[in-house]
Amino acid sequence: MEWLGSRYANLKHAPAAIERVKAGFAALDKIAKGDAEVAAKKKTQIPKAMAAYKKLIAQAANNRMPQGKYNGADRASLEQTMAKLYEARYPGQTVARVVIESPAWSERARAEIKDNRIVAGVYRYIHAYLAAQKGASATVYSVVFSRTWTGKGDVFGPVEIHSYGENYPILPQNINK
Repeated sequence: MEWLGSRYANLKHAPAAIERVKAGFAALDKIAKGDAEVAAKKKTQIPKAMAAYKKLIAQAANNRMPQGKYNGADRASLEQTMAKLYEARYPGQTVARVVIESPAWSERARAEIKDNRIVAGVYRYIHAYLAAQKGASATVYSVVFSRTWTGKGDVFGPVEIHSYGENYPILPQNINK
């Protein structure tokens, strides 16, 4: 992996994924020594994994944070709360930036099954992107935060992490661009 350069050495989990592909083929080589089908797959899959990694590196060099759309008076404190919630759930990662993508909280009534019981409530949701750093690498995570209605007027509970969407690598120097 030296050819990638030390600048990208910690980029997400791609190097580990490539090593898992190689380890899988090494195990298959032991089980089905000399098997033509395994040899053919090995010839195509390892180069595909390497090509995907190169593409990931090229994309990471161009990735940026999206523009924020939320302009509520509480924006700064909300961003700070989101960062603290994420860092508490994922110790070892530091949130470098939060961008709230939703223009406002959206409200929905939901009923779902959790732990074999029906849970119903009214929730407010907001979508944000968090750039988190761990060591020399950085990743942008798509995160939905929620607040649960307390049942009293227009009062909702504290902000919580509701769900995660896709993520993508970003170079640390591009986080604030």
